[in-house]
Amino acid sequence: MRQAAVGPRIGRRAEIQRRLVYYFIPILIGLGGLVFSRQFDHPFWRAAILTISVALPLYAVGNLLARYHTGRIERLIMLSGVMLLVLGAVAAVTGITENIAASLLLSPEAGQVSRIIGIGSLFLGLAVVLYSVVRTGEDTEEIAERFRLLAEHITDGFVLSTGDGTICLVNQRFLDMFGVARSEVVGSNARELAERFDMAPVREHLDRRAQGVASEYEMHVRVGDREKVLLFSGVPVFSRQGGHTATIATVRDITEHARLTQRVEQYARELRELVEEQTRKLQASEEQFRNLLLSMNEGFLTVDRENDIRFVNARFAALVGLPEEEHHARDILELLEDASRSRLLNLLARSTTEAERGLRQEIEFLDSDGRAVPAVVASAPLPRREGQAEQGHSLVVTGIAEIRRMQQKLVVRARELERANEELRMHDRAKDSFLSNVSHELRTPLSTIQGYVELFGDGGLGALSEAQQGAVRVMERNVGRLLGLINEMIEYSRMQIRGIQPVYNLFTAQDLAAEAVAAIHPDALEKNLQVRMDLPGEPLHVWADREKMAQVIGILLNNAVKFTGRGGNITVTAEAWHNTGLSITVEDDGIGIAPAYHARVFDRFFQVDSSKARQYEGTGIGLSLAKNMVEAQGGSIHLRSALNEGAVFTVHLPDALFAARRDGGEETRVLEGKTLLVAGEREDFARALAALPGPAAVHWAPGGYQAVRKAAELRPDLLVINESSGDVLGRTTLRLLRQNTEVLALPALVCTMESDVILAEERGHWPHTEFLVKPFHAAELDEAARRLCAGETVEETLRPFEPFPPARNRRYVFVIDTDPGMREWVATALKYRDIGCMCTDAPPSALDMALTVRPDAIFLDGDAPGARVAEVVRAFTEAPQTTGTPVYVMTGLRGPMEKNPAVAGVIRKPFTISELADIIQSA
Repeated sequence: MRQAAVGPRIGRRAEIQRRLVYYFIPILIGLGGLVFSRQFDHPFWRAAILTISVALPLYAVGNLLARYHTGRIERLIMLSGVMLLVLGAVAAVTGITENIAASLLLSPEAGQVSRIIGIGSLFLGLAVVLYSVVRTGEDTEEIAERFRLLAEHITDGFVLSTGDGTICLVNQRFLDMFGVARSEVVGSNARELAERFDMAPVREHLDRRAQGVASEYEMHVRVGDREKVLLFSGVPVFSRQGGHTATIATVRDITEHARLTQRVEQYARELRELVEEQTRKLQASEEQFRNLLLSMNEGFLTVDRENDIRFVNARFAALVGLPEEEHHARDILELLEDASRSRLLNLLARSTTEAERGLRQEIEFLDSDGRAVPAVVASAPLPRREGQAEQGHSLVVTGIAEIRRMQQKLVVRARELERANEELRMHDRAKDSFLSNVSHELRTPLSTIQGYVELFGDGGLGALSEAQQGAVRVMERNVGRLLGLINEMIEYSRMQIRGIQPVYNLFTAQDLAAEAVAAIHPDALEKNLQVRMDLPGEPLHVWADREKMAQVIGILLNNAVKFTGRGGNITVTAEAWHNTGLSITVEDDGIGIAPAYHARVFDRFFQVDSSKARQYEGTGIGLSLAKNMVEAQGGSIHLRSALNEGAVFTVHLPDALFAARRDGGEETRVLEGKTLLVAGEREDFARALAALPGPAAVHWAPGGYQAVRKAAELRPDLLVINESSGDVLGRTTLRLLRQNTEVLALPALVCTMESDVILAEERGHWPHTEFLVKPFHAAELDEAARRLCAGETVEETLRPFEPFPPARNRRYVFVIDTDPGMREWVATALKYRDIGCMCTDAPPSALDMALTVRPDAIFLDGDAPGARVAEVVRAFTEAPQTTGTPVYVMTGLRGPMEKNPAVAGVIRKPFTISELADIIQSA
């Protein structure tokens, strides 16, 4: 404590000594000047020296008063001392008092007394000045010394000013804040510093310090090119007499703090706005969700872990006929029929562990009158809070009472429609049968009439006159037209009863077009029509049903001849389509067809002009037949026409070309250097193979015996058997071939239309034999031939299968029929009798399906050729997946199927669905 007090005393003593030296020298100089002035006699120079001598101490005192702002009493004492000092010096040194005494005629003793008084005033003034110098600012300096150590060690800026604002102490932190030097600040007035840095509030607060008011305030101050936020804290200091002696102020740079505060406030505002927005959205969502629950068409309720109801909407309350308030805290099991309680409990338990499956259960509630209310209930667990147990479940209840009533009505209506459909189908079958019978009955006498007309025309029954020959030609033309109509009706009836089963063979599109044009040539010649063929020079060998395609092109050409005026033009075009397909176009410049009828011209019995006075004859089934025949072969037929602008019919058969070139690539050589012997009814297949690049020679034999004989003579590398659908040529030829020792090991390739499933067993029975299903590509033929010639025959067997056992509570049957209407009728009718049904027009598809679902019975269309039906029946009875499954034949004809032991029974057409269902139930 004592050492701490020594420092300030030494500091004050040093300061007093500095002041005495600083201020006493000007006073001594001034006194010396007074003495020196007596050396001049001239009044001017003496006055000048006196003025300078008096000005020096006045300047020193003025500087003292300006630098150290003391109190009013101290200033008065200092000014009095200076005046006494000046007057005393003038009186003592200049002798002015003696001059005054002489002028006033006073005694010399009076002048001497006045001089003594002047000298006394001089020393008294000097003492007063010295005392004032010593005491000036003593209080302020004492305060400054007390806070000097503190000022240098605090982190804030520190400033000490006198009562009138003169700065007497600052620390380095303050100087760094404002970027000024200490000499610029110490001794200057705080108000001037405030004006320099544009700090007007500082002046206001300095004025308030004299009133004893302490304050703390923030200010934005620009220092250089930066704007700072400073926190000023100021307190006044009073003397013992209560006068305002000094002001102590601290300055803290809170720029970063202000920025952080501003940023935090901005974040807080944004967070508050976000919270408010999310709160509004949440409230809106809750309100919307609540309104949804209250207004939804399904009943909704929540139950807790004890199955007590916590919430219900109006729909559920209306469903059970109780007010909403009566459900609260009520056990939901009280609202259920006895048998439904266990189902609901099971549903709630499963929904907890299998929530993602969306479990539903049919449950019956009890209304206020105790009546059962059927409903479907879906359950989901309520979300649980972290660390808490299960909260309960939410239930969505959909009343199905009305649905059940509608189902009952639908069942009744379905049965009525089923009976009506059965009657319609019976009538339709009767109509088709009648149409077929009538057509056959009409064709027989017409054929006889046509024969006699030809005899008359040839002169076989005698010579005819010119008029008689003209009449015979008219008769022949009309008989031909009538016979054509009857043939169309017979074909249509056959298609309706048996469907269309294409028989694929190879032939050239050029031959097909030429034969079709030759058939309509007489009619075209009669109308002077120009029929032109635009065909490629290279033969286009295609896979298709030749007879069906001849009928299609014939129908299109007949229509072109019919609807083209005299002297018109007809063009037949055949070309490759998309590299692998065939396109055949029949174009005429006749009357054309309006675009409004393009979609309907392919409907059966449709005619653009159906009036009794129509100009053109016909049944309206030709284009329908053509479309069905083309689509049965996987193709399509298109029309492009406008009224009075002719018509263009285009037939597309995709992937029909039998070519050695695929997708526009280079030609591939197949069967390189091989000698082939082709056995088949027609030579077209042999010609197609001969046209391939590669074979050394291709020979043709029309039958099995001829093929075996030629094989023994020619010793070919490969025997190719073209087997037609429904015949036994292929099997007979194979049997004869394998019985002949000369050609026993000759590789044989059988081109057949049987499926791979049916042929699986055949492959094992015939050595050195490969079966190739038509249609196929030249590359496939080459690959099979290479395997045969290399001895790499594939012994294929059925892959292992594990058919599913038939359902115990539901029957399942296969129906194989080419008539789509028949399949649709049977499938729909059996569905309402709870009998599963798989309908197809291809037996191989049924065999493939049997690998997955084993049928209880198989129903097969028996109106196909007898040999074909027998082979299909044998395939079903021998296939492992259908062994033991009863096969029933549906037919309207009498034939050998009734005596076939593999057939479980024959169903006569037309039959009712009830008869079919009885057979299924007894199977």
